[in-house]
Amino acid sequence: MKKDNSPSKAFEKKLDDFLHIIGDNLYALRMNSNAALNTVAKAIKISPSRLSKIEQGLCPHCRFGTLVMLCKYYKIKLTDVATKGKFRIRNGIAITKKKT
Repeated sequence: MKKDNSPSKAFEKKLDDFLHIIGDNLYALRMNSNAALNTVAKAIKISPSRLSKIEQGLCPHCRFGTLVMLCKYYKIKLTDVATKGKFRIRNGIAITKKKT
């Protein structure tokens, strides 16, 4: 079977990677703030299941406004949530990686 290296497949892969970066960072931020999924979802007026999908990187149709609201909730810049490895979890606590 031939491997499909079409531009659309490459774009889908990059989009999938990007969504997972955003999701990982948002999950780490929520863990750092000790906030329940329901609490954050209610604060930004989305369903808990939608927030869960965003945190898992499984929401390709996430609205830009939703990401903006999440950034406002966590008091971070939109560019921070889209930066790979910006936040991580250690011992159940999210920490910001230091710049090198």
